[in-house]
Amino acid sequence: MLTIRDRLIEGTPRTLKEVRKNFKIALVTNTTRVPSRIIFERLRNLGFDLEKE
Repeated sequence: MLTIRDRLIEGTPRTLKEVRKNFKIALVTNTTRVPSRIIFERLRNLGFDLEKE
């Protein structure tokens, strides 16, 4: 879990960045009402260093 609704869980951007140094990751969601591009932008706006791949 990276966020709760639109609230950042403290430390998750930094932790995700560290994990990505050694592993490929994929993000999944159980949200069906919001398009993935919107979720992607929300996460970037919250400070996650993400790229569409």
